[in-house]
Amino acid sequence: MDEDTDYYRILEIDDSADEATVKQAVKANYGCLAREHHLDKNPGDRNATARFQKIQYAFDILSNDEKRKEYNEGRVGRRREAAARDAAAL
Repeated sequence: MDEDTDYYRILEIDDSADEATVKQAVKANYGCLAREHHLDKNPGDRNATARFQKIQYAFDILSNDEKRKEYNEGRVGRRREAAARDAAAL
């Protein structure tokens, strides 16, 4: 996945939610989304594999405390860089 992929958006989770809410939502939302976008439910859909893989990868990152922490730190850094670029452009 590219570094701009928003795993919270993929799993339909508010990224400002507290830790406990995120943990609960990751499991619940993953289950629903995985069932909805599973290849068996979408035969003939060329994009189904890519969607399902994004959901799985987002779950892998956000369900693991260490990976989620690293991902969140990277997001903050990218946001700061973008804000600095925007400010410099003014």
